[in-house]
Amino acid sequence: MWNCFKTTITKAVKDHIPHKTAKSKDGHPWVTMETKRLIRKRDRLYKKSKKSGNALLAKKYKEVKHQVQKSIRKSYWEYIESIILPPQDETNFGTMKKFWIYIKHKQTDYSGITEIKQDGKLLTDPLQKAGALNAQFQSVFTPASNISHTEFVKQCNMPQNTPCPPISKLIIKTEGIQKLLHNLNPNKAAGPDEIKPRFLKELSREIAPILTIIFEKSIKTGVVPDDWKTAHVSPVYKKGQNYNTENYRPISLTCICCKLLEHIVVKHIMKHADNHNILYPLQHGFRRGRSCETQLLEFIDDVSLNMENGKQTDI
Repeated sequence: MWNCFKTTITKAVKDHIPHKTAKSKDGHPWVTMETKRLIRKRDRLYKKSKKSGNALLAKKYKEVKHQVQKSIRKSYWEYIESIILPPQDETNFGTMKKFWIYIKHKQTDYSGITEIKQDGKLLTDPLQKAGALNAQFQSVFTPASNISHTEFVKQCNMPQNTPCPPISKLIIKTEGIQKLLHNLNPNKAAGPDEIKPRFLKELSREIAPILTIIFEKSIKTGVVPDDWKTAHVSPVYKKGQNYNTENYRPISLTCICCKLLEHIVVKHIMKHADNHNILYPLQHGFRRGRSCETQLLEFIDDVSLNMENGKQTDI
């Protein structure tokens, strides 16, 4: 299955824009006096709402919190713009020094992966490490099958006739896509198409009609753009010895536009499944409002009831 993906070495660079406490802001040059004033106001409202439990204060706190986040982002990007594009009368040595410090920071090669051991040898070269991790990820996945849909249904013994009505036609609305674009996290990484979420978010009104046409065409023809079939695979360390490739899990960074279409399709299918009680009631995974925690709560409740009634529980 991994053979259908393009393996790419990615560099994780994250702009550190803390927004939790006023103390974390004071050392950053882009934080303005107005932002600091909002931070102090936010912190006061937080303490009052926690102490009193007043719903109006809690609502006001959230409003000010959003104002703080918006102010910090605006100040940050204005600060970056002043470094990259300084006014003509300020192109002195100090300004250029700040510019090259910023560029050097962006060029820092930090992948989060230490030395990788393969065949008893420690690998330090990024290409060699990527190759070793790629080989590990491919070894634990089964290649994609080319069987037809009809054959797949036969092998799974899926019932041909069900009491549930067929799913309704998926209708994609421009307003819905614009809302999804507007709610994107601008700090997330771009996919293989290199279209950043900040670009999609800022131009959501202009881009939404275009994506509507692309999504409708993709649903109608069953074809997706080639970039959407590609993923940047990033290894994430889980546990154990960090030089062992078996202790890393692959995380696939796909195109954001593709994720939006997937979200629309999944939401449509889940709505149909919930409305007609198609899913097994004890299934907790990948369902809204359910998780490992809800499953464990029900399990503990069952065990407790059995103990109270003097029954045995086998696991």
